Amino acid sequence: MPIMTSQRQKIDDFLQKLIFALFNILVFATPFVFTWFNQELFEFNKMIVVYLFTSLILAVWAGRSLIRKQLLWKNRTHNYLVALFFFSQLLSTIFSMHQRTSIFGYYTRFNGGLLSIIAYLALFFAAQYNLSKKQLNLILKNLLFAALLISLYAIPEHFGHSLSCLIVTGKYNVACWVQDVQNRVFATFGQPNWLAGFLLMTIPLAIWQIWQAMQRKDEKKKLWQISFYVLLLFLLVTALFFTKSRSGLLALGVALLVQIIAEKFLQNKKKDKKLSLPQLISPLVVVVIVFLLFGRELSLSRPNQSIFSFLTEGLEVNNGNGEEISAPMMTEGGSKSSDIRKVVWQGALKVWQRYPIFGSGVETFAYSYYRDRPVEHNLLSEWDFLYNKAHNELLNFLATTGVVGLATYLALFVALLIYLIKLWRTQQLSSQKIALSVALLAMFISNFFGFSTVTTNLLFSIFAAAIVKETVTWPKITTAKLGWPEYLIAVAILLILTVVNKSIWQIWRADNLFYNANTYIQDGKWQAGLSLMQEAIEKSPKEAVFYDELATQYSNLAVAFAQEGQATNSAQFAEAAIETSNYVQKLNPVHLNFYKSRARIFIRLAQLNAGFYEAAKETLLKAIELSPTEAKLYYNLALVEEEMGNQEQAIALLQKTIELKANYWQAYFALGQILDLQGKTAEAANNYRYILENIDPDNDLAQQALAKQNLE
Repeated sequence: MPIMTSQRQKIDDFLQKLIFALFNILVFATPFVFTWFNQELFEFNKMIVVYLFTSLILAVWAGRSLIRKQLLWKNRTHNYLVALFFFSQLLSTIFSMHQRTSIFGYYTRFNGGLLSIIAYLALFFAAQYNLSKKQLNLILKNLLFAALLISLYAIPEHFGHSLSCLIVTGKYNVACWVQDVQNRVFATFGQPNWLAGFLLMTIPLAIWQIWQAMQRKDEKKKLWQISFYVLLLFLLVTALFFTKSRSGLLALGVALLVQIIAEKFLQNKKKDKKLSLPQLISPLVVVVIVFLLFGRELSLSRPNQSIFSFLTEGLEVNNGNGEEISAPMMTEGGSKSSDIRKVVWQGALKVWQRYPIFGSGVETFAYSYYRDRPVEHNLLSEWDFLYNKAHNELLNFLATTGVVGLATYLALFVALLIYLIKLWRTQQLSSQKIALSVALLAMFISNFFGFSTVTTNLLFSIFAAAIVKETVTWPKITTAKLGWPEYLIAVAILLILTVVNKSIWQIWRADNLFYNANTYIQDGKWQAGLSLMQEAIEKSPKEAVFYDELATQYSNLAVAFAQEGQATNSAQFAEAAIETSNYVQKLNPVHLNFYKSRARIFIRLAQLNAGFYEAAKETLLKAIELSPTEAKLYYNLALVEEEMGNQEQAIALLQKTIELKANYWQAYFALGQILDLQGKTAEAANNYRYILENIDPDNDLAQQALAKQNLE
């Protein structure tokens, strides 16, 4: 029996409402998502959620098109710019120095790879063509409710109470965190700057709602709404202050001024009820109150530091893996963030010069940067950390996707600006669109000193869709019945959805197994740990990180069995370690960390057979080819040469190490030790004295070495 028009219309209406519901859940839930049983607790899990809901939304969108027998799509100018951006990322992936990383993203973050870009673009188009303006407004209000809860989650952390710890350990304190979450809160985002990015994109919406409430006629309702949104703004700004994100505070200041000025011009054009100047600046008053209450909290470890010095000097140190530490510069050796970024930005420009057109490949900064890593990086406090982002969104695009990728990325913002100007000229610009645009501006400013996260990218997609949203009237559904091709397509959609969601589950489950495997191994339950690690590999057989850890554990077991006199087992695990490490190199031959792991494996196996030192040497030489300015590689190679009896080569390498990093006391000490063995005690003593006089006056090893010389 053919489906009648009314029935098909009901199905279509249901599917449209389902898309609306899925968007609501996605926008509300994503900021809260984190687990404590994965390698990366935050970004990885948020990305998985985005993938899951994107696949569901696309499937329902396809279902709507099937029911209607028409593609729910409109050709619009900005769509072509979005298409150009996508193709730039695709070309960068095709020419990438490591395509798997460019497709899936850097493990374990996954955000930023080609697949994540596809997901965000899909959500942008799905929101445009499946949601009404009213529904988008409701989603934005839903987002503000989520932001309220996030702020209530974050603020208590500053006072020593983390809800995350309560969930995981049952204790309402901050003891479960390695990071100092009390000093710089991060709620469910894992990093203060990431939380700041989210708050920045919601604060303009809260301000918009305050102004909306002020224009209501119902005085009772007006009072309640103004009170609620003022309180919301107070909490959001307070949480932002407690992140102590300098880029976040800078972006907030600019965003506030732009939003007030833009709204003032808009009010001047209005013929109906207008907002007075005191009403327009009322949000600024809230920010000032927060500053007066908590301004001293921005001083970090310097109670008397001014707000100006905080914003200009700062002490935050980023390691490129999402972690941040804060340290007094003189007492703990923390580098200024400005100095750090200066060096990394120089390196990013060098990467672009090497790969000018399409870049080194989407999300490959962790690989390409180290080939052109400035020597000055060795003198930074986090010189031994891996940087997988340029900590500047524009330079990151330039380095990894070239001038083509950066140009198409900037074109998206230019297109939005042109569209806003068009709306202004035609008197169609609204307070909502101003708020959304200011939120994107705040994100842009913040990302000049950092990078986008899953949540900010998701909001970018939704906000951009809301800005360019126009009323789309789709033709009425005809009475034509659905034939067997439509039913086949429906089945195909369901099958594709099943396969996609199974793959998403496999990725998440593999990481979960990997985490559990490492936990078991750390607890000494190596058999259970290896079993889980093998299971993780079965679910994600091309993930080099899994094999790298497996090879490391095999080498540990090889040494352990040898110490227990089990030569056969030792030999088997040693062989397995080498074979597995070889496969890691095949899967990813450009990741510096894998060469470091491989070198450690051979050095460990050298306890069984000194011949492995030669393999360690070969590995370190390859690592130096990938990162020719990294002092630690030369230092470790020097130690290997010394173990092989090549003292002169070791001395030359240690001198090279010192040339690259003048404050590397371990290199001076090792050089002194070798010179002592050669009977060159005076030269050795000079190295020990240099440590005490120029690097660390309390260095026990240098003091003991000098004392030993005096006794002899």
